[in-house]
Amino acid sequence: MMNDEEIVEFISNMPDDAEEDEEQQNEEKTEPPVIPSNNGAFLHLEEALKWFEGQEECDPHRLLCLKSIRDLAAKKRMTVFRQTRMTDFLKKD
Repeated sequence: MMNDEEIVEFISNMPDDAEEDEEQQNEEKTEPPVIPSNNGAFLHLEEALKWFEGQEECDPHRLLCLKSIRDLAAKKRMTVFRQTRMTDFLKKD
């Protein structure tokens, strides 16, 4: 059994949550994930679609899901190319 002095020495020599502090600091320093542009997402999904079609596991349901996601990216990238009308800048009261 430990006496009071041994307990104090044991507790004093323990790491004082330094590891937890470092983990919290590392979490705070991490940068937010980079989100690809609409065009970048579309191009990557096109490549993924080509890859998936060549796989044995390719089935119509999964292929349709992947194509619908690709189509969404295509719609979003087309909004960048569309010209803005003058009336879009005017506020409607």
